[in-house]
Amino acid sequence: MKQTKHIGFLALLLFSCTEPTLETEIRDFAEEREISFYSHIEKSTETLVESAFGYADKENILLKDSATNLASLSKLFTQILVVQADYDSLLDLDSTIYWHCPNLDREFARAITVRHLLEMQSGLPRELSDSFSDFRLVDPTGSSNTFMESLPELDLQFVPGTDEAYSNLSYWLLGYILEVRTGLTIDSLLSKEITRPYQLQQTGYLNKSKVAKSLSNQTEEIDIIQRYTSGGFHSSVNDLAKILHHLEKEAWFLPYRELIYGEDMRLEIFGSLPGYTNMLLFYPEESFTAIVLSNTGFEDLDNMSDLRTLILQSTGLYSGKSGGNKIKVRPFSELNDSIDVEAAMIQWNEAMMAGDARSIYTSMNKVFVEGSLDENDPAWEALAELVDRPEKFQPAGFLYKEESGMKGIEAWYSSEGEAVIGFFWIFSRTEPTLPEDILIKPVDMEFMGENY
Repeated sequence: MKQTKHIGFLALLLFSCTEPTLETEIRDFAEEREISFYSHIEKSTETLVESAFGYADKENILLKDSATNLASLSKLFTQILVVQADYDSLLDLDSTIYWHCPNLDREFARAITVRHLLEMQSGLPRELSDSFSDFRLVDPTGSSNTFMESLPELDLQFVPGTDEAYSNLSYWLLGYILEVRTGLTIDSLLSKEITRPYQLQQTGYLNKSKVAKSLSNQTEEIDIIQRYTSGGFHSSVNDLAKILHHLEKEAWFLPYRELIYGEDMRLEIFGSLPGYTNMLLFYPEESFTAIVLSNTGFEDLDNMSDLRTLILQSTGLYSGKSGGNKIKVRPFSELNDSIDVEAAMIQWNEAMMAGDARSIYTSMNKVFVEGSLDENDPAWEALAELVDRPEKFQPAGFLYKEESGMKGIEAWYSSEGEAVIGFFWIFSRTEPTLPEDILIKPVDMEFMGENY
């Protein structure tokens, strides 16, 4: 989400048992980028950082025990509730949506399992609709059953389990399954299984009154109810660290660690809503935790990626590589559809992979400076043909960057061998939130009749 230019950047140290170098690096980073956030970092039981950075508005500063909207970090709590229900034999990870919820008799519900939903392998679209105002997801009793059971038949992007694509809708369906199988609303289930047993005082669900005020100057109103189990939870740095450490001590959780943390046992979650930007890194094998929460939001979300790199480099955990044709990018699944240019890139990537020249042009034309693109440019057809090449053309990721004085967002695609191609959407100098030109960067490949 596009947030503030900024509120100020007076770093305020609240508490520290710290390693001064890392503390100083983060403070310098916050001041240079003009961003504000609270950060908790620990490694091998030692607290390295416990501080707020960049806040000028001290009255509304985030503290360790301040509850804030989690955005997509909410999915961690949904995941915990799902594996708890599986452990308690209330659901089965490898059974279908329809098996759990026979009132949702749809072809997609008969094809998709709970595990597919958890692992973003369902093939479902990212969102049900472009607008959250088109429907009412949760009724006054806190239940989503009526709405979820009215879902239409949905087309899948791929056969479930054969690919991966980010989907908030998948996590809505997990919430619905939890409600049906436990007989409880998500609020009641969260209280029963997580907040009461683990004494999480600042964690809750769909309750704006408990959340720290956003200091962003954005005007978009957040209807947190419509985020449901994909982004409707709130919590604090203190509670997030507590639940992660509690789970590591739970014998019942051991079989689920790889499912939640991934094969490399490195859990990384990023989340953003208007006025809120968050990051959670948890590497249990290295006894490392880093939590960053912001109630100001980051205008440039790449700042969070850069902060991640800084933290991991300073703690000796960074594994990124550079050189040759290797470029550090973020997965397309992290594009935020509440930011106009990123929403356009989501649609553009879908058009690229569908080989649809017209949609490639129209998705870009929505956000580019008016008149800057030529509808009849032969490049659109050339781009559409890339997906049909035999080299297994596929999306690699995106990044925000500055190059030769030009700022913009860049998308990269790869194929077998060394061939890659990048597309640099260059922001206008007069309208800096809008692209006005595109620089195409083929590497070790043929494009439009030329070899590069």
